[in-house]
Amino acid sequence: MKRTARWLVAALGGIAFVVLGAEAASADTNICVAANDAVRVQMGTATCEAEGTGSVAIAHGDESVAQATDGDRNKARALGDFSAAFAVFGDGNTATVRGDGSEADAVFGDGNTATVSGDGSFAFAGEGDGNTAAVSGDGSEALAGGGDGNTAVVNGDTSEALAENGDANTATVSGDESFASAGDGNANTVTVTGDGSSASASEGDANTVTVTGDGSSASAETGNGNTATVTGDGSEAFVGFGDGNTATVDGDESSAFAVDGDGNTATVTGDGSGADAGGGDGNTAIVDGDASEADASDGDGNTAIVTGDDSDAEAEDGNGNTATVDGDGSDAEAGDGNGSTATVIGDDSTAIAKLEGDGNTAIVIGDNSVAVASEGNGNTATVTGDDSVAFAEDGDGNTAVVDGDGSEAEAGDGNGNTALVNGDGSSAVAGEGDGNTAIADGDGCVAEALGDGVTDFCESSAGTSAGQGSRFSA
Repeated sequence: MKRTARWLVAALGGIAFVVLGAEAASADTNICVAANDAVRVQMGTATCEAEGTGSVAIAHGDESVAQATDGDRNKARALGDFSAAFAVFGDGNTATVRGDGSEADAVFGDGNTATVSGDGSFAFAGEGDGNTAAVSGDGSEALAGGGDGNTAVVNGDTSEALAENGDANTATVSGDESFASAGDGNANTVTVTGDGSSASASEGDANTVTVTGDGSSASAETGNGNTATVTGDGSEAFVGFGDGNTATVDGDESSAFAVDGDGNTATVTGDGSGADAGGGDGNTAIVDGDASEADASDGDGNTAIVTGDDSDAEAEDGNGNTATVDGDGSDAEAGDGNGSTATVIGDDSTAIAKLEGDGNTAIVIGDNSVAVASEGNGNTATVTGDDSVAFAEDGDGNTAVVDGDGSEAEAGDGNGNTALVNGDGSSAVAGEGDGNTAIADGDGCVAEALGDGVTDFCESSAGTSAGQGSRFSA
């Protein structure tokens, strides 16, 4: 698609129009009207040509050019100085320019429409049937072609819209210095509303890409039925290399990526946050908060969810892992295996269910607490309280539970060990073998069960009389 009137006129028959730099004549004296194979009016420097049944060409302006030839019912109108309109090589094409130094081409096909309203702009519709290119603004371009039923629309200055190389693609820009491209496939829809933003959909069918904001970008590449949406400034959404992926951002300086697989979903609501879902199928990453991250990747059916600020959730490197954070400054990680769960409800807390194992569970409900279930299978670490820790690791089927503040439970270095704490400032350790049980029931209580089949029980009367009640005594 050549974009200069000089090239196109030469290609269409050698009608030259060259700005000579001479003093322009009055606009009223530069007019040309042609219809039905004849020039009806020609005054000044305007030129025109029309041939074919029902074809009309009108040029009005200094060095303006209009040509409607090589087909029937073609309409070309150039209204402005040094502007050009070409409706040629097909039937029922319409090219219209209103502005100076602009060009509209509706060519090489039937029923194409190219319209420019503005100065120094360009619209091309052609190389197929039923294409539409429209520009309203200065220094902008709209190109629709290389297939049928494509639409490219620009409303703004120094912007560009491309809908090409396929059928029924739509690219729309409303704003200045923005870019939209839909093509290399069919039924792709790309929309930009804002300044200095960009959006594209390519190498696939039925993709939808939308940007509403300034300085943002969104794209869908190499796949079908993908959706990328940005609402905000300085943000980014990307989907592709698979089918049915969705990436959504509602906020500023945030990003969402759903790629390298099918049916992945990445969603961000907030500023300065990021969500990444991909590297497999059916992964979901969701952030609702500022300066937070969610990553669900490198496997199938992983889920990472953050509700809060400055938090992080990771569910990756395996299948069916879930990491959830509800709080600020917290971290949940599940992965390096299958079917593990890490959950945090609270601030500045950490839950980890990963590091080479399946079906591990780590849960924290409280602030400044830690739960780790790892390096084995079916381990469970749970904390309910503040400033507490629970570790269930280095073996299979270990359980560590804390219900209290400033307490600690450790079960590991073997299989089937259980460490339970109910109280504040207490600790329970069960391990260095199999089937050990340590129970600390009360405040300031210590229980330790090391070996095989060892049980240790500590009960603090002060703790239970304070109204906590005993959870573990028979």
